[in-house]
Amino acid sequence: MNQVSTFIFDSYEFDALNARIYLRYAFDDGMEFEEVLTLPDTAFTNTDPELLNRALLGLHLIAGISYYKATCPKQIKILSGELTPDQATFWNKLYTQGLGEFFYKNDLDFRDLIHFPSTPNEFPFLIKTKNLKLKTLLPFGGGKDSYVSLKMLEEKGQEFTPFVLGEHPQILNFLEKIHQKPLLIKRHIDPKLFELNKAGALNGHIPISATIAFLTIVVAALYDFDEIVLSNEKSANQGNTTLHGIDINHQYSKSLEFEQDFSNYVRDFITPDIKYYSLLRPYTELEIAEKFSKYPEALSLFTSCNRNFRVNGPRPNTLWCSDCPKCAFVFLMLAPFVSRPKLIEIFGKDLLNDLALKSTYAELRGEQGIKPFECVGTPEEVKEAFALLSPHQS
Repeated sequence: MNQVSTFIFDSYEFDALNARIYLRYAFDDGMEFEEVLTLPDTAFTNTDPELLNRALLGLHLIAGISYYKATCPKQIKILSGELTPDQATFWNKLYTQGLGEFFYKNDLDFRDLIHFPSTPNEFPFLIKTKNLKLKTLLPFGGGKDSYVSLKMLEEKGQEFTPFVLGEHPQILNFLEKIHQKPLLIKRHIDPKLFELNKAGALNGHIPISATIAFLTIVVAALYDFDEIVLSNEKSANQGNTTLHGIDINHQYSKSLEFEQDFSNYVRDFITPDIKYYSLLRPYTELEIAEKFSKYPEALSLFTSCNRNFRVNGPRPNTLWCSDCPKCAFVFLMLAPFVSRPKLIEIFGKDLLNDLALKSTYAELRGEQGIKPFECVGTPEEVKEAFALLSPHQS
């Protein structure tokens, strides 16, 4: 791979006829990338061109993070639009914080690295968009949190549409079994990126929830939704470690800090008519697990094991690998509320008595190392869950 000094946000295109979005990027060494998003249909109910362009620019900028991180050049060029200084500040923070785990694991000094270009031109006055219908979009990841949100909306009598990015068989099977039809978007990442990774390019965690956030705004603009309801809990606010003076949080794009920053960005630079918030923000992981345990129909359907959601490479044939920190954590959260035989049936073994996971539980309790880089709760919640177990359970 040639020396790359500039990452270029080249262009985006909305193909209404074929229901596709094209996102194009390049390195200054001549390598180009094209990502394609395929929408479910062309029944677009609201195609206000100004609203759509503002939403698409945001999607173009966040989806580029997957390609940017392959080389992390210091220069950034945006050909697809212009940013105000306030917008550039938002993107500098999102890329820096969102790639925190990536920087940490790759031992990269990110200080003074990311500088989105801006222009002093005034941002165009926000004209109120066509009144969006009172419709709710619910990103559904197939885990306990999004199912609890789904049930809470159902119990309130609030109509909603589940949203899914990518054709994940476990998620689609879950929704089919509970008689929910999702709004599904297919994502085709440029295969040249995987070739670069094989050749030794930088790789690692990205803030995928931020990508989904900007994509939901595009979906809301096209299909007439006025709110996006997330399932991010209180625990997502706590980071894993620190590096060069900033908090490194695997769940940064699920945190309240990001939620507020993003909501303000949407209000100020896209539209004030679309609301974005988490229904589960007041609750801990343990409280959500207790709520989830009251829905036995979902226990054999849900999964949040990240090995099932790899972008590239093989995925397991089971819902849970039962070897990773995420599986260990979810097993523990449910253990005070679900019978041990049922949990063993779900996970394939008793994770609390698996000696191979002893050090994992020590990390989850905060007794050694750092909190695992997974979507897991705080050490306090883990200790509370252990305390709730009866003597014969632990």
